[in-house]
Amino acid sequence: MFMPSVDGPNSDGTTTDAINVAKSLALAEIPAILIYNGHANKFKMFEDAGVDVRRMMMPISSVKQHLNPLYRRKFSKYLSQFINDENIDIIHLGYRGSYIFNYLK
Repeated sequence: MFMPSVDGPNSDGTTTDAINVAKSLALAEIPAILIYNGHANKFKMFEDAGVDVRRMMMPISSVKQHLNPLYRRKFSKYLSQFINDENIDIIHLGYRGSYIFNYLK
């Protein structure tokens, strides 16, 4: 795992863990795509680390939408298309992964 040796007002917690893992994959030349929908400054930290990071639409945290079959079908199709287009073989679901997992086929 890549562990930056920088002190100061840096990010910590799950974001730092994600940056470290993604940077480790990049350094090992393992193809990986990270989807991050957090703050723009944190997104920039991933870009600065040389990580292939993207933003994409994520499902709305709403019971009403979660139970809506049209919404579920639309979002499931969107995720399936992204996975197929990028030839993704392995998916690691991080924060709120169990919620997103409900939309994967």
